[in-house]
Amino acid sequence: MKKILLLLFLCQSTFAFAQEQKVHTRCIIAGDSIQSYVYRKNGIGDASQLTASMIPMKTNVSIANMSGGGQRLSSGGTPGWGLVENLQAIWYVTGSRQPDCVIVALGTNDWGSPEIGLSEYENSYRKVLSYIKEKGVTPICVVPTWNKEEGVKKPHADGEWTIQEFRDKAVEACTAENAHIFDATKIGLKPKDFPDGLHMGEHGHQVFTAAFVTQMQEWKLWPKKK
Repeated sequence: MKKILLLLFLCQSTFAFAQEQKVHTRCIIAGDSIQSYVYRKNGIGDASQLTASMIPMKTNVSIANMSGGGQRLSSGGTPGWGLVENLQAIWYVTGSRQPDCVIVALGTNDWGSPEIGLSEYENSYRKVLSYIKEKGVTPICVVPTWNKEEGVKKPHADGEWTIQEFRDKAVEACTAENAHIFDATKIGLKPKDFPDGLHMGEHGHQVFTAAFVTQMQEWKLWPKKK
């Protein structure tokens, strides 16, 4: 009798765990150094204030951060470089359960790479989003954040472009692919939130995280923390 009761208990526990795993939200952030570090004027700050670290505390969503310094969407003709050339990497961090969403927070380094044209950037973005959707996962587009070189036209393979023009092209690509778009230039971040004029500091990540979590909850993609 005791063995039967023990077996029933184990079965119920396994089922409950499976149900919990099924309903728990899990997402991936694919970004660059902006989502890899918390900056201070004299170096790197507290990693606990990174967006990927704070999201689980605010909304109980698990985050796998596959961001890296210098990373970009496009390859620019360099084999094996850029997210578009490494789409399988998304599934390396997936594990036994695929994510609910992939947050694409790239584009700043594409704009900073002269070999990458605006058209290649758009094509790469659409290819990445299409791949994510084919896997049954929701893509989230985060357009490039504020930059101290706003308004500067940089030479590229197909013309001279500002970072705003790269943002606009990202919005076009994401709209065409029916992806959610989060514009971090419209959430109240100030130049002082970017200690080096490019990367967010602690307060910048706090502002970004709060606005992003609120937006995801308004889209009903993330639960509100109980």
